[in-house]
Amino acid sequence: MPWVTAIKIEQESRIREIDNGFDFNPAFRSRFIYFKFSGLRPNDSHWLFLQGRDVTSFANTSFSINDFNASARSSVFRNPGDKYLLENQFPSDLGGPTGSPLTTTAAGELEGVLFIQSNSTYSWRVGSGTTNYSYNGGDNSIPLLAINISTTNKSNALSHATAEYSSIGQFINYSMEDYTVDVEVEYEEWEDDPPPAPGPVVTPGNDNNHNHNNHNDNDGGSYGVTGSGTDHVATAGAGNMSWSDAFHSAASENIQTHQAAGESWSWSSWSWQ
Repeated sequence: MPWVTAIKIEQESRIREIDNGFDFNPAFRSRFIYFKFSGLRPNDSHWLFLQGRDVTSFANTSFSINDFNASARSSVFRNPGDKYLLENQFPSDLGGPTGSPLTTTAAGELEGVLFIQSNSTYSWRVGSGTTNYSYNGGDNSIPLLAINISTTNKSNALSHATAEYSSIGQFINYSMEDYTVDVEVEYEEWEDDPPPAPGPVVTPGNDNNHNHNNHNDNDGGSYGVTGSGTDHVATAGAGNMSWSDAFHSAASENIQTHQAAGESWSWSSWSWQ
């Protein structure tokens, strides 16, 4: 037979992502925020403190709310990523810091953009700040203080205001897992022809009752028989031979193989004389 298509089962390795939920992010990520303070002492020097730490050099007061809101979604104002990870002030390519201290307007306002840095030097722990003014009880939030002295001691200041910056951060917690699946694979294999079916079995007859070889009957006839069987009987006659079965009647014949009534026979030539 020709080549045939067969199917076998094999194991295939795969990788899948396991969703383990979310982990709380204990620190704020780097980002730009817009701020505006009103009601401060006009035309006075002020410093900014985030969670009690001086961040005046991370502010630029040349930006308005319109500038910030009009920035594209791809702008660093929306998502700085790690671009300014090593900065220790407002990024210079965005104008750098306004200076220290900052000066309020004649209307007593102070507004601009603050860069919240997040690295090994500047890191803001979520919910760890202490404040007397909190929109949500201080949970996941830090205070931003504008004050007209270089410390956070409000009792010594003539002008101060506090805003609250809050954020909730989470890490996606996932893992990769190796696993296997059973797959069907087609392949070609050679298939041999089946062996031929066995034919009929022919064996010399032998019923253990007669074993004839060149018998002479009483009327001069002779025959040679190889084989035996109780259903063959020669009777006297004028040169004739008859059989008790219906298989032989000729005076002479040449029979090579004969199978009669459930027996197997092999015969040689015989004739009457």
